[in-house]
Amino acid sequence: MTEEAYEDLRELDRLRSDNPLLNGWLESMRERFPAWNERHGGGWDFGLESIGRLQELVRDVYHGSCALADADKDSEFLQVASWYLGEVHNRHYGSVWQWHPDSLAADPPIRPFVIQPFERLEEFPDEDGIEEDGRPAYTPVERLCGFMLPDQGDLVEDTLVHVPPRDRS
Repeated sequence: MTEEAYEDLRELDRLRSDNPLLNGWLESMRERFPAWNERHGGGWDFGLESIGRLQELVRDVYHGSCALADADKDSEFLQVASWYLGEVHNRHYGSVWQWHPDSLAADPPIRPFVIQPFERLEEFPDEDGIEEDGRPAYTPVERLCGFMLPDQGDLVEDTLVHVPPRDRS
């Protein structure tokens, strides 16, 4: 990668990591979480074990229907649930939130996502040579909607396999 391409990626990373759209969404989700936690049984502790419980909650709310969940992506329930899933990943796998300030203008809109920090760029080369940024990233609300049916995989395994847990020592 050229130095110019590297700097362009770094600037994009900065833009997606700190902007009014992302910062406002994160603040709103942190404020809404306590009430969401209480409404949905409490005990949501950001532990890895809670992801299976989250998957079951989302399946129950949408009766296992991907279509119902997709149509409701902007609801408070799914937005807070997706924030929670991303926070679990961030806390255990060292990822960070990003959202480009122009994301809502895209068709379809791009949602907030988690990605490994830019400082780890070199650890994740794109083996196909298609993109210069091969860091694993995922969009929690898309994961929650896509893992509705029991035969669609397991949210716990499929969400967390991208990187090893952070060393907490």
